[in-house]
Amino acid sequence: MTKLMVVPANGATYDRTGHALILKDGPLDGQTGEHIGALPRQLELKIGVYGTWTYLRTSESTDVTDFVPGSTKMRTREGRVYRWNGRDPSGNRI
Repeated sequence: MTKLMVVPANGATYDRTGHALILKDGPLDGQTGEHIGALPRQLELKIGVYGTWTYLRTSESTDVTDFVPGSTKMRTREGRVYRWNGRDPSGNRI
């Protein structure tokens, strides 16, 4: 499973900037975050008791507005779009 947001522990400074992400369609439509390191081909995101939902990396990019991790400062930057694969956690097409 991939973590979207990296938050520093107890007052540590945040000195790494990741790739901005925005999720399109499906149960997490509009959620933003970031990924440190190379962008994976797909994100498998567990949503509580509802199971693990899959989002696939696209070639699209867009402006993503989110918060600087560990603060309330907003920022806008270019980010990668991930789209829902159209299937439920059991693999059935919806």
